Amino acid sequence: MTVGLNFNSVKSAEDPVIAGYDGNLYVAWSEPDDAAPVSKHHIRVKKYTVSDGAWSWVDGGGVNGLNFDPSKEARRPALAVYGGNLYLAWDEYLTVSARIRVRRYDGDSTWTAVDGGEGLNHFTGGGDAADVTLSVIAGELYAAWDERNQVPGSEDPFRQIRVKKYNGATWTFVDHDHTGALCIQPGINQNFLKHGFRPRLIERNGAPYVVWAEEYGASNIQQLRAKCYGCDTAGTWTPVDGGGDTGLNYNTGTHANLPSLGVLNNIVYLAWYEGVEPPYNTGLPNVYLKSYNGSWNAIDGGQLDGGLDYGSLTFAVNPELLSHNHVLYVVWDEENDTTTYIPQIRVKKYNGSGFSSMDGGGTTGLNHNTGVTSNNPSLCVLNDNLYVVWEEGAPKQLRVKKLGLPSAGLAPDAALTELNLDSRSITVTLANTTFADATLSSVNFTLSNAPSGLTVENVSYTDSQHCQLNLAYDGTDLDADVTDLGLTIAGSELADGDPVTASNVLSIAATIETIPTVTTTDPPSVTATSATVAGNVTSDGNATVTERGIEYKKSTDGTYTRVAADTGGTGAYSVTITGLTASTAYNARAYAINEEGTATGDVIDFTTTPTAVTFRQAAGSRAADWRVPLMILALLGLMAVTVFVLRK
Repeated sequence: MTVGLNFNSVKSAEDPVIAGYDGNLYVAWSEPDDAAPVSKHHIRVKKYTVSDGAWSWVDGGGVNGLNFDPSKEARRPALAVYGGNLYLAWDEYLTVSARIRVRRYDGDSTWTAVDGGEGLNHFTGGGDAADVTLSVIAGELYAAWDERNQVPGSEDPFRQIRVKKYNGATWTFVDHDHTGALCIQPGINQNFLKHGFRPRLIERNGAPYVVWAEEYGASNIQQLRAKCYGCDTAGTWTPVDGGGDTGLNYNTGTHANLPSLGVLNNIVYLAWYEGVEPPYNTGLPNVYLKSYNGSWNAIDGGQLDGGLDYGSLTFAVNPELLSHNHVLYVVWDEENDTTTYIPQIRVKKYNGSGFSSMDGGGTTGLNHNTGVTSNNPSLCVLNDNLYVVWEEGAPKQLRVKKLGLPSAGLAPDAALTELNLDSRSITVTLANTTFADATLSSVNFTLSNAPSGLTVENVSYTDSQHCQLNLAYDGTDLDADVTDLGLTIAGSELADGDPVTASNVLSIAATIETIPTVTTTDPPSVTATSATVAGNVTSDGNATVTERGIEYKKSTDGTYTRVAADTGGTGAYSVTITGLTASTAYNARAYAINEEGTATGDVIDFTTTPTAVTFRQAAGSRAADWRVPLMILALLGLMAVTVFVLRK
């Protein structure tokens, strides 16, 4: 026997879950220790570093794992990435019941408790909680689980579906108003006097959807129930399964179990297994799939065709859903045939119109050893690879496989800016798929988050996995950088028929226009009735300066008058202001105008000169007779006398 991820290969690893975080892969599971006389399951976590292909322990690597109490049983972990951190939840036995525990991964082997120290339970002293699930919805972390509606010794034992949300600091219940007595506070069950089991959460349109199995009738046949929080009324759970006595089962007379949810193109998908018949739990379960877009529709071929199963007479259970890049993936375990009955890990994909096999489509699946039993698969996508983890063999070893998914990468021929968009091209590189042919149409290459005026002018085929997008741009002004320019290629252009959205996005640097920068040159050239004032536009603010000039006013006035220069643009210029009053104080400043507005320079002050005095000698006068008058005139000139003609 070859070993898997187990801490101890002679112990069975169970309940595996998998998630991508910080560019690497994380797997959590429960595994028993060697404690005597009875071993206890511990929560274990390993990390797969993509860059070097190595697995390492991130739970401390010791014998105790991440349990709050190593002497207690811990099972059924769940993983989620929220707020840039990896979160791990599980149920851990205390004294007479189990609590929902939560830790946050802070790097290396550091895990911080974020469950308040008592767990998430509604009844912190009891309640026996199990089967927690985590999902990020509308910017908050949601947890759902089932829990007995009792404190120890009460008479109300029914398991309720409980829901809490976490904002990064505080957990808040969102499953009930919690105002009644403890023993009569139900969860979101359709009938709180019946058991609810194994809820699953997902987001659609910013609202939480929850699906679970709930007993019904005298035979307690498990029905699939579904509710949405806030879809009709804020703060209220609304049934989306019809709201009747029975749920979403194909056959309400057989048990439906282990639901899983996914969302593709804003449509909710539900997978489950069904077919076990009461009262002796006999029958042949199959995996089924329905979609919800206001109403529920079967998309799996129906009950008579055995649902998604490869063989309608084989035992199929434990489905899990995941959507990525316009495709819904479903994984489950199913017996290989009706002779040897060895469960195989099976995978199919659904593109919105039909299913196709992802595991070879034969009688065997992903098993490391197709001759031994494999169960309980979980899946995630990381770096355009589909990863699946499962239990295999006896003792159960954890196995992980990956499959490269169709993807596209974008590379511009130069950094994209507002000024060069009209001449740029983008190279598209495909991986794990090819173009259907060499004839590519620009209408099948759709830009996302593109600024107004940017389009794909044409597409040039290079080879089966490369093409070039040639961009056209009408020059529409950008007010801010674009940081998430993406591309989706229609399925009709690709060999496998499924659309692909590029894995990376591009940025466009906007040319941000501002008002110009202009300075006023001091001192001006001044006469009695005019002034020549200079300015300098040192920056156009990334927009054409359509007008520049000088503004002026008397220092006692409040309003400036503009005199435009002959031309706009940048650089030094001067303007002559005429019609001024002699011996008067003025203010002046340069100005410049572009599409963003008007800029002005510093204000300078100047005073016009006095008006010139003209002298002429009177006929018959003598020069010597002017001496004293001239001295008087010199003094009077200070008083701005215009013209004096003195005659003797």
